[in-house]
Amino acid sequence: MSVLMLVCSPCAGAAGVPIRSIATLGEKEVILDVFADSGGVPLRGFGFTATFDPNELAFTSGGRYAGLWFLRGEDSVSYAYTDVTMPSAGVVRVVGGRFDGDHPGEGIAGDNLLLATLVFSRLSGNAPEIKLDLVGPASFVSFAAADGAPLDGEVEIQEVMVQATPEDNDGDGIPDQYEMDTFGNLVTSDGSGDVDGDGDPDRDEWLRGTDPTDPDSKFVLEIIPQGDGTKIALWTGQLGRVYDVEWSRDLETFDLIWVGLPGLEPRMQRLDDLHDGDPEGFYRVITKFPTPGR
Repeated sequence: MSVLMLVCSPCAGAAGVPIRSIATLGEKEVILDVFADSGGVPLRGFGFTATFDPNELAFTSGGRYAGLWFLRGEDSVSYAYTDVTMPSAGVVRVVGGRFDGDHPGEGIAGDNLLLATLVFSRLSGNAPEIKLDLVGPASFVSFAAADGAPLDGEVEIQEVMVQATPEDNDGDGIPDQYEMDTFGNLVTSDGSGDVDGDGDPDRDEWLRGTDPTDPDSKFVLEIIPQGDGTKIALWTGQLGRVYDVEWSRDLETFDLIWVGLPGLEPRMQRLDDLHDGDPEGFYRVITKFPTPGR
């Protein structure tokens, strides 16, 4: 069995900001998701490197997440700010941040903050090794709080959690193990069917985290207006999923407002302060598996 190993360099200080990685190991590629758990510490900027053997892996792409990391001027126009480069063979450098002209001095706090998704092609059958570290050099602040205070001494790069790409031998878009657990076999559903007759295809129900055998199990999106004109969006969440959220004034043209949000259970929650001047509008949630890099 092929196993991916990730080596972390020791970081000084308390484990105030854990950096976690999840590697999805496939036959031909490795997808590495890197998260920060900042808790109540709002992050403004981050930087890390991923070092690997170029004889074992080839870097192919890195994600940008405008919903979390962006530059926004006072005109409210946002530009994605996650920069993924290769300064040398076998090294991927990722830097990003959140600089909001509408809310200067604010960062983003919480757990499961997706910093980047890195996708590698496998060049051999050997177990690849990836090493994460702060972007450096020592005089450079890799992780910074919203007030500019350096957080490098509080960063702890944790050991990667490895998961295999789910098997789907019948090619219906639903993992075989899920079908066995839910239906007892691989033939009851072909993915496009609707076992419980609720109008949602079985694959969509697996993706959204609802029960394809229960017509009363529904994906729920709720918008709660606030007194200051902002709105809170709540929707059914699931671990192992990534969410994009779009907004439209007329149901014809949709704009992305949050991109690449890692799933949490049982609900996702976000504050929309971009449309406080719009009394009416429509929200749409797009669910992806397992990462935007797939």
